[in-house]
Formats: sequence, C-alpha cells, structure tokens
Amino acid sequence: MTGSPMPGSSGHEFDLSDFGLSDFESLAHRARGEQTPRVNVTGRVMAAIRRSSYRVERIDSPVLVFAGAALAAAALVAIWALPAWDSVHDPLVALFKPLSLVLE
Repeated sequence: MTGSPMPGSSGHEFDLSDFGLSDFESLAHRARGEQTPRVNVTGRVMAAIRRSSYRVERIDSPVLVFAGAALAAAALVAIWALPAWDSVHDPLVALFKPLSLVLE
C-alpha cells in the first residue's frame, strides 16, 4: 500500500509495509474476531475484603498539631486579606481609599 509523500520528506513515496504495519493490521483483524473470556471474580474479591482486617488507625498527634497550626495560619491570612475583595470590582479603590481617610 502506498501513500502520499510524508511531510518534510524529499517527495519520495513511502510504503506502509516498510513500517511493519501490514503485520499489525493482520493482528488487529484477528483480534477483532476473538471473543474475550467471561470471568467473574466478584465472589473472590468480596471474600478477600471480608477476610481483611481493616481498621482505622489513630493519626499521630504531631501531624494533628501541624495541621491545626496550618489551619490557624490560613485563617489569619484569609481574615487579613478579606478587605482586598473591595479592589476586585474596582482596582483603584485600594489606591484612593487611604487618601479619602486623610482628606476627611
């Protein structure tokens, strides 16, 4: 099977069989005709789940302390940055708001 020249090539025709695609196409044709075996593993999987001894372990306290500190820091930053929402709808508010306090 021949096709048009490859982009960037010198204009020579190329043959797909040079790339081994004919072997691939024949294997693909055979694979399309095969039937997949029906396998039901539900019973074995459920039995393995029932046999397993899954238990929730307690998280180490240093991890909880670090998570709590990170949460507290994030809350403080959020509270500190809350006034910045004024400048979202009008960016010049942040520039002129301090001046209006001075002029009053």
